[in-house]
Amino acid sequence: MVLALSSGFLSAASQRFSFALPEFEGRISLGVYDASGKLIRSLFVNADEADFEKGLNGLIADWDGRTSTDQQAPPGNYSVRGFLVGDSVQAEGIAFHFNDWIESDDSPRISWVEAVVPTGADSFLLYGARPAEAGLPALRDEVWRYEDSVGLAVGAIWLSRGDGFTKNPLAERPGDFCVSAGPAETLWVSSRQGTDIIVRQHAYEGGLLREMRVSGEGADSARLFTDKADLSFFLLTKLPAGRGQTLRGYRPLEASPAPSKGDETVSVDWEVFLDKTIVPCRQFGWVGGRLVADAGNASPPDRVKFSLPPNTLTAQASELELTAAGDSTGLWLQSVDGLKLLLLAEPNPWDRLVLVKEGDSLHVFAGDGVVVAEYLVSGFAHVAAINAGLIEIP
Repeated sequence: MVLALSSGFLSAASQRFSFALPEFEGRISLGVYDASGKLIRSLFVNADEADFEKGLNGLIADWDGRTSTDQQAPPGNYSVRGFLVGDSVQAEGIAFHFNDWIESDDSPRISWVEAVVPTGADSFLLYGARPAEAGLPALRDEVWRYEDSVGLAVGAIWLSRGDGFTKNPLAERPGDFCVSAGPAETLWVSSRQGTDIIVRQHAYEGGLLREMRVSGEGADSARLFTDKADLSFFLLTKLPAGRGQTLRGYRPLEASPAPSKGDETVSVDWEVFLDKTIVPCRQFGWVGGRLVADAGNASPPDRVKFSLPPNTLTAQASELELTAAGDSTGLWLQSVDGLKLLLLAEPNPWDRLVLVKEGDSLHVFAGDGVVVAEYLVSGFAHVAAINAGLIEIP
């Protein structure tokens, strides 16, 4: 599909080459390769036709005979080749995996939550960890705000009644036990009952006001964070051995009357207004046809092959073997020899990449230990190989 207009060897003095393009428009990447097939210089990356000199029968460009390290290339034969990536080849970010706090490239990169401070009107402060930046060790973001709440790690609740105190025993011996102040002189308590987490609201003067039961199966711990301004609260549950955590915010669907002494337990339906999960994903991979957070020590699939349309002159089909790599300019889809072809994302410290072919499309998963971003690349029928001839340096 691409005609090389040069014939035979080009002289070292001119080091000019020309080539024609197929009928579709796109971006051009060209490199210089030595006799062993090693890429020694990227001449053009993601270039437009305007970046070339136009001749009567194609585009014209030059090579100054130097390598990517700005050294003079030694005597020998060199080939100039690359690819035209058609404008119909599209790359788009479609999802973030394993960290619900990250919804866009601009989201705060929260890697772990330790505590929550409700501040009213569905707002709250988080205390947790974020990843290292600019080579610094991992830091913790600490946000403090004074709250009149207490936490007791005992199997009973003491409630003030008049001039004295009365011990209000719990129905079960709790596994995880948290106490936090609620609105209108009330107290919230969370504890474990079997695999369930029980959340109850008590009046300071005595009496159970509200109760909610949620499944805590698999959770190693649960912490309760309440809002003193309304009936909402947060539950932070964690899996054993740091395998993940979930923060959920709950509130009643209907407004309830302010509790008072002697009221019976108020039965209300609860809704989840916040649901965020983090799963550690530094060893993510593709296993059994799906993306998993931990693929163990298995090497990730990081290259794929696509068959390109046959050349119209030779009728020979060609293959393009692709991989992905990130640097200071961004995350790139490139040939396995290192020639950059298509920019996928802005720079980010991606340290693990997985490529999965699906028909004529490609899924690129890029992870940095905090989140895995997924990019979809389609339209490979409009990628054409370019062979711009040979150059001899005597």
